[in-house]
Amino acid sequence: MPVSPRPVSSSLDQFREFADEAADWARTAQSDKERAIFLQMARTWLEAALALERPPVANPGERSGKVQRAESRTDDHHVAAGSMT
Repeated sequence: MPVSPRPVSSSLDQFREFADEAADWARTAQSDKERAIFLQMARTWLEAALALERPPVANPGERSGKVQRAESRTDDHHVAAGSMT
């Protein structure tokens, strides 16, 4: 029996929880190096949460390329249809 994916909201909550934990560890770090590592971990978890919140954005260059190809096919069709008359 397949396992259904967990809801995004629980992942968001979990990612934020991980970020909070990493920030707590940074506050109690024994060295600057440890602190930097924990802060980077917190940042990474927050970025992951933000990525889940935002819908994917199409790359404008890719999208315009697809539109141009579609327009080109439409223009070719009109030229072919016009040459038949």
